[in-house]
Amino acid sequence: TQNPNYYNLHNVSHQHLSNHLSELVENTLQDLTNLKCIATAMYSSVYPSHL
Repeated sequence: TQNPNYYNLHNVSHQHLSNHLSELVENTLQDLTNLKCIATAMYSSVYPSHL
């Protein structure tokens, strides 16, 4: 990455980047689930909600 501090990364190894992106995706899915925009099934499947 060009500026790891912007993304609050302390290390730019493949493992740290992978962990950071996984956490970002998980948090985003949780936020969308809480807002009832999507439904998740055991965190393996994602379905749109009927708004």
